[in-house]
Amino acid sequence: MKKKLTGILIMMILSLTLSACGKDYIPEMTDEELADVEEYAVKLLLKYNSGYNGHYLSEEEAELKNNAIMEEARLQAEVKAKKEVAASANAVSSNESDSDKSSEDEKQEPVYTDISEFLAMPEIDIDYASYEICDSYPNTTESNDFQGVVYPSTGNKLLILHFNVTNNSGEDYFVDIPETGLKSAVKISGVKTKVPLTTMLLDDLYNCRMTLTAGQSIEQVLVVEISSSDADDITSLDITFKYAGQKMDMSIL
Repeated sequence: MKKKLTGILIMMILSLTLSACGKDYIPEMTDEELADVEEYAVKLLLKYNSGYNGHYLSEEEAELKNNAIMEEARLQAEVKAKKEVAASANAVSSNESDSDKSSEDEKQEPVYTDISEFLAMPEIDIDYASYEICDSYPNTTESNDFQGVVYPSTGNKLLILHFNVTNNSGEDYFVDIPETGLKSAVKISGVKTKVPLTTMLLDDLYNCRMTLTAGQSIEQVLVVEISSSDADDITSLDITFKYAGQKMDMSIL
């Protein structure tokens, strides 16, 4: 049947293309219209030619091809969804791991009991010595002493914390507390927290920048302003030092 149909189509093409050699059997047809007919005939011929693999598909073939495309798209979407789920699970796992690691790091944060160790200054010792309550500091000054005197506000007192700084390195050692950026806060009787005053005192621990000879020990202070009522009833003193993102807590009374 295909061979018979193919022969008919070939005869149609020949009759159309050779019409100029004989009588014109297609009246009133322009060259452009004739070309369209020839093109259509060729397409029909190729469609029914079993040896030609063109882009013309039967309805069944087209449906199969569309189904294959849809199936491939479905599989790609499924794979993508699985990857997204896996990525999300990995992100959650990573966050949990980071959280666990952070918790472990917090648990492993060192606990300091020695100020010099906290400041990474093993060559010296910084030890709390005592405290005193006074109306001004220092209590005695020289006439040519440019550092002046610290006075509290009306109705307040000064809490002076005394520390001994000793060079145990066996040689000269330059102490530079301002370089460390050391900060501190003092809790009075477990209730009120006060920050030491910034002063120009020569023996202010915050200002300690000098060379100590081997074995030399000097006294340094922190000056805290507190109310008179708090000064009259001090039951405990706790100090917190902060340095390089870490802190050290110590009870001094």
